Amino acid sequence: MPIFEYQCPQCGKITEKIQTRSQTDIPCPVCFKPAVRRVSRSAISTSGSSCGSSSGAGFT
Repeated sequence: MPIFEYQCPQCGKITEKIQTRSQTDIPCPVCFKPAVRRVSRSAISTSGSSCGSSSGAGFT
């Protein structure tokens, strides 16, 4: 089962939840306001990116 990350816009708490599918929002375990799903860092791939490469290509 995948792990989904949720962040509370009210208090900023980030929560991970193992679920069979994503939900739009879940209750924050700290303040109980709705926490919204966010993109996980582990889901973002940087392989193949020219940013930070030593070839001289990229941003100036």
